[in-house]
Amino acid sequence: LPATAEMLIYTEGGPQDGEVAMPNVVSMTPERANQTLREAGLFMRATGALPYAGDVVRAALQREEPGSLIPFGSVVEVEFRNDSVEDAGAVDRLR
Repeated sequence: LPATAEMLIYTEGGPQDGEVAMPNVVSMTPERANQTLREAGLFMRATGALPYAGDVVRAALQREEPGSLIPFGSVVEVEFRNDSVEDAGAVDRLR
């Protein structure tokens, strides 16, 4: 595999068929967003304000619209920003 390759390893029973409703994780901490997505059968790809800096880092954007149906086991991109600093480019990066 190339050094830039990404791997998805299922550790809890493997992929399942079907679709799930995308939860709304905007304004959640990275830990809470990840937990919410995992409970829905989804995986998170975190971008933006990383590494996490406590409660000041919150989800600013998510690629999938809340409530939209997406395949079970999908990797969902969530962009985080540090609420203690202004991140004017966050909205434009996911569009």
